[in-house]
Amino acid sequence: MVQFKHEQGQGGRRSVDLAAKPTKSIRIRSCDYTIYDPILVLEGKRLPPPSTDRIKEYFTSFDEDKVKGGIQRFRTGAHGSKLTTVAMIGYIQRKDAAHWHKKLNEWIAEECESKLDKFCDWSDADLLQKLTQSKKRKTSRCNSTHSRVNGKTQKVSIKHLWVEMGDSKVA
Repeated sequence: MVQFKHEQGQGGRRSVDLAAKPTKSIRIRSCDYTIYDPILVLEGKRLPPPSTDRIKEYFTSFDEDKVKGGIQRFRTGAHGSKLTTVAMIGYIQRKDAAHWHKKLNEWIAEECESKLDKFCDWSDADLLQKLTQSKKRKTSRCNSTHSRVNGKTQKVSIKHLWVEMGDSKVA
């Protein structure tokens, strides 16, 4: 059994949107977890975000002193630093999953060239992998794997779970 905690602290003033924690001490894949240790953390992002100055925040942010991007937070260990697998939930409000999958990979490829992100060094290995869609359910999923900049693990696997919330035909 697990319990879900909203705005779970991640050290300092950081918090992740949702964390699943065991209701009693357990062992999963030879790792011990207490009631204080999340077994999964989830970060949610709207696609597109509410303002144009945050347009790329699903993957990164170029704030001078803060790590704000979703994937970026996992890569830097700001979220889920002890976990090898984490999740992001994308709330698609405009367009569809195929559009956002393509757009995110374009932005990651652009960052590979520009090197504007001072917190992470992006490469082709960071691209989102194959998108699997259920048009009927308006859900999609894909994975990505990243080298960690900081954190207790060297790599982090992100499960991207997307839900189309609005009219996909709206621009």
